[in-house]
Amino acid sequence: MATVCFEVECTTVPGELVAVCGSSEALGSWTVEKSLQLDASDYPVWKGRILVEQPAEFKYLIAKKPEQNLQLVRWEGDFKNRTLETIQGQQLLRHRFGDASYESKEIVVEETAAAARPAALDGDASPTRPQLPAAALSPVGRQASGILKDITVDPAVRLTRLVRASSTTSFEDSYELRAGEILGTGMSGGVVVGKNKKTGAEVAIKTLPLNMNKEHIKAEIQHQLAMDHPNICRLLEVYEEPTRLLLVMEKLNGPDLFDAFSKKRRYTETDAVDIVRQILSAVAYCHRNGVCHRDLKLENFCLEDDSENARIKMIDFGLAHSIDDFPMTDSCGTLYYAAPEVLRGNYTERCDMWSLGILTYILLDGRAPFMGRNDRQTYRLILQGEYRFAEERWAHVSANAKDFISKLLQVDPQQRMTAEEATVHPWLATSEGAPSVELDRGILDGLKAFSRSNEVKRAVLSAIAPMASVEQVRKWADQFEALDENGTGQIKVSDLVEKVAQQSGEDVHVAEVLKLTAGTNQEISYSAFLAACLFHHHSSAEEEQFRALFERLDKEKKGKVTVEQVSKALDGLVDLDGLESDFGARELSFTDFRWLLQRPLTPSSLVGLRQLLGLYEDSGIAKSWRVDTVRAKMAGETDEGAIEAARRENAAWRQWHRARLREEKDEDGKLGQ
Repeated sequence: MATVCFEVECTTVPGELVAVCGSSEALGSWTVEKSLQLDASDYPVWKGRILVEQPAEFKYLIAKKPEQNLQLVRWEGDFKNRTLETIQGQQLLRHRFGDASYESKEIVVEETAAAARPAALDGDASPTRPQLPAAALSPVGRQASGILKDITVDPAVRLTRLVRASSTTSFEDSYELRAGEILGTGMSGGVVVGKNKKTGAEVAIKTLPLNMNKEHIKAEIQHQLAMDHPNICRLLEVYEEPTRLLLVMEKLNGPDLFDAFSKKRRYTETDAVDIVRQILSAVAYCHRNGVCHRDLKLENFCLEDDSENARIKMIDFGLAHSIDDFPMTDSCGTLYYAAPEVLRGNYTERCDMWSLGILTYILLDGRAPFMGRNDRQTYRLILQGEYRFAEERWAHVSANAKDFISKLLQVDPQQRMTAEEATVHPWLATSEGAPSVELDRGILDGLKAFSRSNEVKRAVLSAIAPMASVEQVRKWADQFEALDENGTGQIKVSDLVEKVAQQSGEDVHVAEVLKLTAGTNQEISYSAFLAACLFHHHSSAEEEQFRALFERLDKEKKGKVTVEQVSKALDGLVDLDGLESDFGARELSFTDFRWLLQRPLTPSSLVGLRQLLGLYEDSGIAKSWRVDTVRAKMAGETDEGAIEAARRENAAWRQWHRARLREEKDEDGKLGQ
């Protein structure tokens, strides 16, 4: 009897799976319906194992499973059958689907009970265990790659969303993979369905093996973490293990635009305007933030769900590249969507605009504008920019639509519209936009409360906010898009104040509190907006996130973290000396850490603690301070909670005092006497 483990590399499309079928009963006796289904947890590597007693022949196959039984899609090839050997132990087989020349076998012989255990324990009936392959135990295979430490992100994002796997923090502790549920394949890896063990929410998991080009891996993570827009798929967390990275992304429950288009064949002009407007909003945001996607096509945009007016989101940043002073030179992407300058090997971010023109043409015509009899002819047509608007298919399409496409499909990239120019083109500007959305009063309250929080909490909440579920975020995204009328991915405070004034008449008050949220640039980012919504609607979830952050810092599980750990983790947001001064200790409990995040921002214009408390009257902080202060006076030093309350009040006084000193120094050039 032997254990045979299969590992086969095979890319599939959503809805397909890989199985093993062979001559033995365990492999279905050459019956497709009874074949061994393999697990796609490490997609594109499919895995499975069986027990065999005698030699057997087998082949891999791709199948669909619309109901209970498997349905054959195709066998792997015409070459002669693969073979199984029987040994005592474990046989590990590695193959590539359809590639008879690639075969790797490892044999691990089981230890006998006598050899594995001391003689005095021979009577113990404990079963023996097969040894792991030597490669799994080698120091090289187990060493940490250090990919995440080289990625440049905000400190709060690093703390909340980048995880180096260890004995206390591992991917399997937080998520489980759904065997066989494949969402699709990207340029750098496959995507499977996973589930958050704590919340039950479904997510999309992309696995990147670390034998790939590490610079490409870092670039993909860097770019997707930086993207903060309603029409771009959110990257929630990244886990780094010794041999792979696992990207946890929001799961989009609708089809990609290619599948949706295949069912519909072509869109009306009104449909196309709405789709292109959303795509262009994402593209323009990428370009404004220094990222060229380089692989815009129908397959790389997915619908958030199956509803009629579902939001469209950009996915797969596997080929994304930073926009800098030097032109890009490597040819990449999909031929039908590739710009002429990409084929020549010297291009800028305007290659994305050509791809957008191709995509728009397909939506309105049903076919690509450059389609030769073969790739060579297609290549020539693209270089020459030869296409036409066939009368029988374009007779009822507006002149503005044709003009939009023509200004994108310019062979000379300098004559091509930029993303900013395209957003104000008459074809998009004159059509009916999204229906008006009434501003939720609760969101306004959340923005006001969020703006009063200290800088640390605002940064942490902004980093946490994208991790909220699709269901939670959907209505908030609608509100954001209603306010972001130009699709920039930022809301101008002036625009928000004007809209709020139309509904509530609170323009002056709201303007003052929102300036704190926006910072010096007077704009509110998408994550900050989501954070404000999360702040208002999910205080219990917020508490859980704070606890999770504290546990990440408390690597030794002592229930304490040092001020140095907090300062390093939130570099640039926390003053080390001030932090130690506030808490009077070099170690912080969870209560201290929570207070660090929850203590309010103290404006320097305040002249007393009463005003400090009054400013935060509607946030619940003032009430808790007053109650805690009374407890402190009544209980003296015998009650730990009362002592903590007194420390918090003293910390608030110190904040106020330092702020007042700074104000006097700014005005007089020296400290007040």
